[in-house]
Amino acid sequence: MGIIHHLIAQLRQRINRTLEVFLAKFEEVERAVNLINNRPRKCLDYRNPNEVFYEDRADSHVIQT
Repeated sequence: MGIIHHLIAQLRQRINRTLEVFLAKFEEVERAVNLINNRPRKCLDYRNPNEVFYEDRADSHVIQT
């Protein structure tokens, strides 16, 4: 199973199975996505995707002299 299919499966686990994802409330989907994005990953050296994203983003805004 590819990474996208795995992430969709994780999202569906966190949203009521009787409810289709496209009918879920925005807040419910947002909460599930936040849970997924704050979960540590081995491939990221046990950091979570949010940490890596914001760390890289902060580094790109540093002015080099």
